[in-house]
Amino acid sequence: MKKLIAMILVVCSVMLLASGCDLFTKEKTFSKSGMSITLTEDFVEKDRISFTSTYESDDIIVTTMKEDMSHFILTGLDLDGYTKEVIKVNKLTVLPQHKDGLTYFEYEKEASGKEFHYYAFTFEAEDAYWLIQFACEQKNHEKLEETIFKYAKSVKV
Repeated sequence: MKKLIAMILVVCSVMLLASGCDLFTKEKTFSKSGMSITLTEDFVEKDRISFTSTYESDDIIVTTMKEDMSHFILTGLDLDGYTKEVIKVNKLTVLPQHKDGLTYFEYEKEASGKEFHYYAFTFEAEDAYWLIQFACEQKNHEKLEETIFKYAKSVKV
């Protein structure tokens, strides 16, 4: 009986480790230019000229872009309008979506010979709109979707 219990514990441990579960990874909050996001210690901040901030892990790349709201005041855009404008400027054929209180859209793009899936979330602050994108390899996006939404829900602007 003891051997059976030991075998079950070993099998469960191997399955837990193989699943890529974040149970042993500590959360880490990153902040930049009035935005904060809670990811994990697996992420490192990278400097990218075209973004306000960039955070990378082995599986997910997060880019943030702050756009001063004064550029949009004359047009009277709300968050959905801003989201549609981002889609239009990037020549995408997608529509804004809403889930769990978040406004976002999804698209796919090839980079460096790999297919990537993007989840692009938009947020409205008092003085700016934020575009926060999560990119992962297309083949992994379904298993990472729940985690990406968790990260997006942690955003504060």
